[in-house]
Formats: sequence, C-alpha cells, structure tokens
Amino acid sequence: MVANLPQYVALRNGDRWAKPTDFKDYLTAYHQQDADLSHVVAFLAAGELFQTVGVVAIAGVGVLSGVDIVGQSAVLVSLILTSYHLFSDLGLNFHMGHPTGDFSALWSHSPITAVAVFLLFAVPHGILYAALI
Repeated sequence: MVANLPQYVALRNGDRWAKPTDFKDYLTAYHQQDADLSHVVAFLAAGELFQTVGVVAIAGVGVLSGVDIVGQSAVLVSLILTSYHLFSDLGLNFHMGHPTGDFSALWSHSPITAVAVFLLFAVPHGILYAALI
C-alpha cells in the first residue's frame, strides 16, 4: 500500500483506481456509485467530521486519564495534517483548474456546506487547543 499526501479515497472505475487528480475518471467512478449525487456532501465531509470526533475522543481520554500530552498531541497532529490537506487541496485546485480534494469539491458543490464543515472542524479543535495547551 502506498501512502498518498494529501490523503484521498480512490474510487474503482472499471478495472482501475481513479484518483481525485484524474478528475474526469474520478467523477465517472463516483457517478457509478451515486448517480444522482444524493450522498456527495456526506462523502466529502465525512473524513473531516469523523477526524474531529476521533480527536475529541482521544483528547477526552487523555484528560480523564491525567495524561494531557495525549490530547495535546492529537489536537496538534490533527491541525497540522488538516492544514496541509487544506492548503494542498487549494493549491492543486488553482493549479489544475478543478477540485482535487474534499475541501475544494465541497466548495464547488456548496460553499455554505464547505464553510460549515470547516467550522465544525475548526471550532472543536480551537477549543481543545485553548483548553489543553
């Protein structure tokens, strides 16, 4: 298994895997699974929202067990990785002229949803960061 940075979900398109950077193949593969795009927002937002739930859980366990460094580490790593993902996504979006990741795809689908997902990620992380650091 090869690690890809930023992380993404490859989709099966016939006999090969489609990456978000291969936009037409990726859209074709996605449409095979969700033809009417009824689940596209959930597909795009799920990673960030589940990551936030995981970080809150890890930070809570760290605080409850008296090992604040666990919570601090979870918050900082999550912030660093998501910042890298966000800026890589935006940079590739501008360079390639089409969405290449979750944030740019959410933005192109619904800017309001993209802002809401970003806030649902940033606010808990900010609160945890302020409380733990």
